[in-house]
Amino acid sequence: MSKLRTDLSLEALNERGKEYLPGYLGIRITELQSERVTSRMPSS
Repeated sequence: MSKLRTDLSLEALNERGKEYLPGYLGIRITELQSERVTSRMPSS
């Protein structure tokens, strides 16, 4: 299993996703850990 890059921040990942599917769906990354990413998507 690969590890997450340590030079990425929540803000950087959320900014990158703005123009792609995560941004269009409203998905926001809320937590970064060495082997896990947690995100939230608004309910309709």
